[in-house]
Amino acid sequence: MSIEFIRLVGAVNDDCARRLTTSYWNLSSAYVVAGYNGETNKRWGSGMRFLNITIPKGSTIDEAHLTVRCLNDYSGTVVNSRISAEDVDNPPAFADDAVAFDARWTDRTSARIEWDAIPAWTADTDYDSPDIKAVIQEIVDREDWASGNAIVIFWEDFDDRSGPDAFAYRDGYSYEEALFPDELPALVINYSEAVTAPTVTTQAATGLGPIAATLNGTLDSDGGESCDCGFEYGETTDYGTETPTGSKTSGETFSQPITGLAPNKTYHFRAIATNSAGTVNGADRSLTTEPALVINRAYALAREEL
Repeated sequence: MSIEFIRLVGAVNDDCARRLTTSYWNLSSAYVVAGYNGETNKRWGSGMRFLNITIPKGSTIDEAHLTVRCLNDYSGTVVNSRISAEDVDNPPAFADDAVAFDARWTDRTSARIEWDAIPAWTADTDYDSPDIKAVIQEIVDREDWASGNAIVIFWEDFDDRSGPDAFAYRDGYSYEEALFPDELPALVINYSEAVTAPTVTTQAATGLGPIAATLNGTLDSDGGESCDCGFEYGETTDYGTETPTGSKTSGETFSQPITGLAPNKTYHFRAIATNSAGTVNGADRSLTTEPALVINRAYALAREEL
């Protein structure tokens, strides 16, 4: 099951604007921006830091995108840009230092998604980037990634692929300019947690008779997806007979009546649970069927004479 996760830029030092030609840097910019606005006013880009990304390591990123609320009506063309992420486990806030920012941008993910041919934007309208799941996946696959870390996203045209029109750039509200949360840059991620092997408990058998019993179990954890649950049983711990299974999720109990047993005999049994990560067995337990019902022959004959 895919889980949607949204984080907003949340502090003054968590977004910034940078221009490489002619050099410009602003940690308190009113906008996040990418594109071109003339030969001496081009190669614009921005960094945005999103905190507390509570995605467990090993998760699969199903879809992700950057959402920007347009600040100004600009329609110059062509606007081409790229999105990447800082390739570190838990990036700090931006320092007020253009050289330091450039070094951080250099150390970015190998996954880089083009957001090209961006059409004209209308002020106070939200615009979504193309899918950047490859960028986010590269970060959460890092060896030391941990749920709760931050992610820095770069949106830029530092490679000078925009223009030649004036105002061939697009800008959105920054933290400094936004008055309401829905104006802030947003990172939207849809992900699925990694499935792990289930855990299951074998419970005591009930309903014991000479030739029948009911086996019981509890699915303690489904590992992230529903499991097929049942039992195996037999006269030894090699078991040999499996019951039908049923679909269960974490915390659910399950039972299976069995028949055809021999009276006054001990059988071993255990619960089993299977999901896409594998099959797990509960602990072995045993049951002893009741003796067969014996009717006294003399009593039976006396009953017949009545």
